[in-house]
Amino acid sequence: MGALSGVRVLDLTRLVIGGYLTQAMADLGAEVIKVEEPGSGEPGRHQEPRVGGESYYHLILDRNKASIRLNLKDPRGKAIFCRLAETADVVVENFRPGVMDRLGLGYETLRSINPGLVYCALSGFGQEGPRRNQPAHDLNLQAMAGHLAMAAPDGGHPPMPGILAVDLCSSLWGATAILAALMERKRSGEGQHIDLAMFDVSLSILGLFAGRYFADPGAPPSAGLAGKAPNYNIYQTADGGYVALAAWEEVFWRNFCKAVDRPDLAEPPGSQEERDRQVAEVRRIFASRTLEEWVTMGQEGDFCLTGVRNIGEACADPQAVARGMVFTMNHPSAGLVRQLASPARLSRTPPGYRTPPPRFGQDTRRVLIQAGFSEEEVTQLAGDGVIGLGPEQVGPEQGGGSKWCN
Repeated sequence: MGALSGVRVLDLTRLVIGGYLTQAMADLGAEVIKVEEPGSGEPGRHQEPRVGGESYYHLILDRNKASIRLNLKDPRGKAIFCRLAETADVVVENFRPGVMDRLGLGYETLRSINPGLVYCALSGFGQEGPRRNQPAHDLNLQAMAGHLAMAAPDGGHPPMPGILAVDLCSSLWGATAILAALMERKRSGEGQHIDLAMFDVSLSILGLFAGRYFADPGAPPSAGLAGKAPNYNIYQTADGGYVALAAWEEVFWRNFCKAVDRPDLAEPPGSQEERDRQVAEVRRIFASRTLEEWVTMGQEGDFCLTGVRNIGEACADPQAVARGMVFTMNHPSAGLVRQLASPARLSRTPPGYRTPPPRFGQDTRRVLIQAGFSEEEVTQLAGDGVIGLGPEQVGPEQGGGSKWCN
């Protein structure tokens, strides 16, 4: 039994922001039903690279979920969705504002048939405001919220961000808000609408950097974040590798200076010019040894020094292995598929990996039969194009055994 066993989620989301959110809930035991268009399905199914005909984009975001094909533009498809919503706890969607209302499946409609429903609407700018209908992706939001400018404080070309930080943080904030609403429902018996905007999230994660601006609007961006602090920076080694030094606290910085026999560098600089000279001197120090020598020193010392790794090296790190952060699932089409584990390590109800990412529409028949439709009705709906029937699931039922994991 997972921590969220018994929680039923209807997942209308697309791409990373929704997939990561609902997979996090599925790993913790929730039943997540992925509702996809009969023709092409969720766009993530068509991204490269592909393994065994399946997109790895889909394989890495959709484990533990069921998939049904349902035409929400057909009145009968809407009626099916409403029947499913009667017994659901959560609906998650990331359409533009107003789309679900135009489909006749907005929050007020669904609330009228299930007052306890928690409805989470994810969007770029939220359900209100002058930008509500403006499209935006992660890069746009990082640009608008000042993230990119902080990485290029001298007005140069901002670097491309390495990860989809706003997407992923929005996923986690969405999951947090959903869980908070489910907790509140235990007291009131009422569900509620969650309006989660990626732009709001992109501002909220500015954190202490926004605080610095509020205290002094004329101050430059944080020297540490901008690569101008000697104790919080990235340095090249003698053999062309890179290390990250994050000796932010004074004790770590003094430990590092002592380890390289340069206690004089530990004294605070009196100006940015002095700080720049310190950075140059530390660059020379790091250029005197190989990456492996510095990594060994960082492991033995107490000053937050690590090597800059690629994804393969990170996944093979002994710590990742010890924590079981990479595992494999056996997919019917793609074979053994490597996955990243949930970081939520609950002591009594840990996350579980019950079923591999679903093939397109594989659970349509099962879900509709469980909702009270007869075999004849399912066959008729499929023939009329209201639903789509995919390859049926072979193996344990949703929530079944562990044969999928290795």
